[in-house]
Amino acid sequence: MTAHPSSGPRPYIDHLDGIRCLAVTLVVLFHAKLALLPGGFIGVDVFFVISGFLMTRILLEKTLDLEGIKSFFRSRARRILPAYLATLVVCGVVSALLLLPVHVKGIAASLAAAPLFLSNFVFWKTTDYFSQDLAYNPLLHTWSLAVEWQFYVLYPLLFVFLRRHRRLVPGAMLLCGLLSYAVADGLVTRSHTIFSFYLLPTRTWEFILGGLLVFAPPLPPNRRGMGALLGGLGFLIVVGCAARYTPGTPFPGAAALLPCLGTALMIHAGGAPGPLNRLLTWRPVDRIGKYSYSIYLWHWPLIVFSQYVFTPGHFDDKPWFVPAVALSSIGLGYLSWKYIEAPFRKPPEHQATALPAQWPRSAVVLLSSLCFALGAWMHALEGLPFRFSPRVTALANAYKDAGEFRGCLSKSPSADGSTKDLCRLGAPSAPVSFLMLGDSHGAALADGVSHVAAADGQAGLLSVSDASRRCSISQATTCPAGRAATGHSAPFRDWWRPCGQR
Repeated sequence: MTAHPSSGPRPYIDHLDGIRCLAVTLVVLFHAKLALLPGGFIGVDVFFVISGFLMTRILLEKTLDLEGIKSFFRSRARRILPAYLATLVVCGVVSALLLLPVHVKGIAASLAAAPLFLSNFVFWKTTDYFSQDLAYNPLLHTWSLAVEWQFYVLYPLLFVFLRRHRRLVPGAMLLCGLLSYAVADGLVTRSHTIFSFYLLPTRTWEFILGGLLVFAPPLPPNRRGMGALLGGLGFLIVVGCAARYTPGTPFPGAAALLPCLGTALMIHAGGAPGPLNRLLTWRPVDRIGKYSYSIYLWHWPLIVFSQYVFTPGHFDDKPWFVPAVALSSIGLGYLSWKYIEAPFRKPPEHQATALPAQWPRSAVVLLSSLCFALGAWMHALEGLPFRFSPRVTALANAYKDAGEFRGCLSKSPSADGSTKDLCRLGAPSAPVSFLMLGDSHGAALADGVSHVAAADGQAGLLSVSDASRRCSISQATTCPAGRAATGHSAPFRDWWRPCGQR
């Protein structure tokens, strides 16, 4: 494969904004729980493929000396940071005012890590059997932006290393992509879905797939009809995956390959004249695509905070809920694009009203420091319980009560049949009349069983064991949110379950 350089900067590709519109629409409708798109989380993968394509084009056009690398990161910072940091600060302040202590403390680490684009590591390390429901974390969707920024940091190194041998770049990219895909599929097959879902090594191949399109020969003029068919096929593949996949689909392993290939077809052939091109460049679609980054940033906090204010099921089962979420997200996205994104997109020398040279850098430092401070404050004060009455705080802290019998897990009768190591339920002095068997759920229920047995003057023994191997069933996100799964359908609320009970 060889690159196809141009004499000047590459032209703007109009239909990419249409593909961005499709991606953000899938994610927003998925998070709004539209039943027709249970696999809408693949919109994040669509974004990754687009990003890989664009970053490769940009890097191939740059002189990769020190100034060229600085220019690359300055442009990425202007594109990503203003709206991103504004979202973090607003989410931190609203959370400190609105959320219960357990949930405020739950977002503290992600709020402190997000300015450094490390929140995906926080979610990877804190998502376990006893972790709190991430559906109440308004920053959960920042994991994908962290992955993308980490890609921006590492990807240019490949081009710098091969800057004197650019003909080797496509082959090196292909090798990196194949290795990443093999790792991703291997981890998902072995149920290591949390690592695979949140971290860059298993997502790199999606960016690389988009990047390899830069080296593909353009469609010849006499094959535009074939291009229209290929682009339409890619569109149908992506939408079909969003309709057929579920939170239980193993991801991002082999199942991620299909929507990523569909996206690649749309990028490469979507510019060919035909129905798809007319759809992707239709003005409303094009506008939503241009606002897609801000829409993505604000839609998830909007959903989290609105569902926090109202009781569960208050309106999310109403027919107007999904359209309301979509329209509100577009409205917030437009305002963010117009007043936050757009003023920073161009370098100061190209702006009609130039900002002071040091102002953007100072704003980044100030907002990032505010996020660190808020996160540290939330964590140090245990979720800011002073905001609520003692009764509310006590109820909110009930989750910390693991029960009197949590320490009885994995206590079983000995090989000789002795039960002396088992925990006792019920009345202390009554003769043993029953045996309670179970897993960790049994340990959680043991307090109530013991209380009832004591009231009846009975006593029993408890034998419960925690499974040594646990499998991730589904993330509460979302994701563009996010999804981690083992290939077994499960209710939305189920996070983990002993493998033997599936």
